[in-house]
Amino acid sequence: MTENWLNDRGLRVKAILVLGSLFGLFAITAALFLLNQREVHEARRLSEHTVEVLHAANGLILAAVSQQSALRGYGLTSDARFLAPYQSARTDFEHHAGTLKQLTADNPEQQARLLDITRLMAAWQLEFATPLLDYAESGRQLDRVVELIKLSRGRELMDTLRARGLEFIAVEESLLQMRSARLADALDNVRRLAIGLLLAAALSTAIFMVAIQRTLVTPMNRLTALIGRLTGGDLDLEVPYTERKDEVGAIAGALERFRCTALQIQQR
Repeated sequence: MTENWLNDRGLRVKAILVLGSLFGLFAITAALFLLNQREVHEARRLSEHTVEVLHAANGLILAAVSQQSALRGYGLTSDARFLAPYQSARTDFEHHAGTLKQLTADNPEQQARLLDITRLMAAWQLEFATPLLDYAESGRQLDRVVELIKLSRGRELMDTLRARGLEFIAVEESLLQMRSARLADALDNVRRLAIGLLLAAALSTAIFMVAIQRTLVTPMNRLTALIGRLTGGDLDLEVPYTERKDEVGAIAGALERFRCTALQIQQR
């Protein structure tokens, strides 16, 4: 049925069908590639965002621990060289906290954890860091400094801060795993789409070649052979494809008329 339908269509229609099918395949493929590319871009953006959050979160916890270590050293020795790393770590903490506040603006749960961390740091500064600095700077209350360091309040606050920080990091690591898996799936979809395109292109090419061979090349070869026989005087033959309504049918009809005319001349 399909072959007969094609036989009744002209070369222009056949060309339009072939080119239109190829263009349609290309358009569908391009649309799918764009959609998958958008998915890949979004998955990669989220993964990179999470890596950035993790980097800042680790920097935040490191800055908190560095403040504690530097301040303990200063409190016990009154050596001003400990103040530079303490102040640097304090600046780093504030910087990372501000960065995380911006990066997690769309995540209320992480914002709440970050708020807890900054409040714990403020309490640590108020209840431990500031009194220790005051005692150490006076130079006359070393016993008070040692006593303050031995008290569990500063350590308790910092331990709680680290615990909340680790919770924050664990959530981001879980997000990173999910987003990395999403990125991997998106890349797999692109690969599957590329393979599917190659298979579809190969199948389409095979179908078009078979259709062209059966509806155009083979008939034209047969008609060309008949022309040789007719011009050689062999009029006792049957011209095929005369029922077709395309260019092949037109050529076959012309050959049949030529054969009939030649027969009439030969019979006179």
